Amino acid sequence: MTFTKNDTLVAKGVAVILLLIHHLFYSMDYNFSSFLISKEGWVDLAKIGKVCVAMFLVLSGYGLCASYKTKSQKLLDFYKHNYGRLYKEFLPVSIIFVSLILYLNDWNLEAIYGEKWKDVTFRSLFGISYFYNEDGINGSWWFVSLVIVLYFLFPLLYRIIYKYPYETLVVSLLLFYIPPPHFENYGAFSGAVARFLLLRSSIQGYLTYWLAPFVLGIVLCRVNFFENLNNWKYQSKNLFVGLVFVVLAYFRLCFLKGSPAGWMTWIDGFIALSLICYVWLIISGKVKDIFAFIGKHSMNIYFVHIFIIVVFFKEFSYALKYPPLILLQLLLVCLGFSIVLEKCKQFLFVGIEKCQKKCFK
Repeated sequence: MTFTKNDTLVAKGVAVILLLIHHLFYSMDYNFSSFLISKEGWVDLAKIGKVCVAMFLVLSGYGLCASYKTKSQKLLDFYKHNYGRLYKEFLPVSIIFVSLILYLNDWNLEAIYGEKWKDVTFRSLFGISYFYNEDGINGSWWFVSLVIVLYFLFPLLYRIIYKYPYETLVVSLLLFYIPPPHFENYGAFSGAVARFLLLRSSIQGYLTYWLAPFVLGIVLCRVNFFENLNNWKYQSKNLFVGLVFVVLAYFRLCFLKGSPAGWMTWIDGFIALSLICYVWLIISGKVKDIFAFIGKHSMNIYFVHIFIIVVFFKEFSYALKYPPLILLQLLLVCLGFSIVLEKCKQFLFVGIEKCQKKCFK
């Protein structure tokens, strides 16, 4: 049994559900009731759900490595393919929802973002807001900025990890203990210097917290981790992997209650790995097909869910009161949007392809 592309989709399906839980139930102030466990228990579960970020990064690093080592891609071709794929998924969603936000605010966001609202809108449209230390129109799109940086670094990381896999992982973990630079007053510098320092601070902040899970994914592929796990003869390995996840998740939760969240994200990569392994080992049959289907739409769900929860349907999102129903409702709404969007994109791209064939006959 190998770790296939479909297994990646299954893990992404689990990760995106954790993402929804994280954003739906993160605070006691949110309008939901206790169900099976206390409201505080749902908040704790939502905090653990933050591990979804590390899951996506581990899977991304693993997938890029698996693809890269089977293809002899030139550097430019790698960037063209992966950035093209990213924006092919992201731009249709960002254009739709940024346009909706503009329309609902009379095509002027100055009251919200000040005189730089046009810059904020443009940066949100391309998912680069976090490079400017701003949330933009959708705060959860910071992950797009992170992916842009990691795609840029991947070819170099791949070459280093190929020779020094475990050493590179250790170095990436040590980055957690190097705080990113913070400048209180960028205005003290000239425009170009201030922008450079701001960009440097943002990127270093990214790498401090989120490089390690991405590196871990590449290392897992490099050392054939899943194949070796499958060959492991220990009879209770499913139970063992599950216990590792529970212990690490509990440890992280205890730390979160007494310390800044960012300083515990170094363990997220290993929590993510244990959960990915557990899902891979135990989920099968129709359940696996369901999670794979959700995983197929995970990127669109990530792109749109905040708009549904926060901007357009806040009261509707919590109308059902009980967390499982709230989660199911949001998941179905996001899936419905994603299915319609994919059909529209398919129709659009087929039309563009036909036009190209006619024009270049």
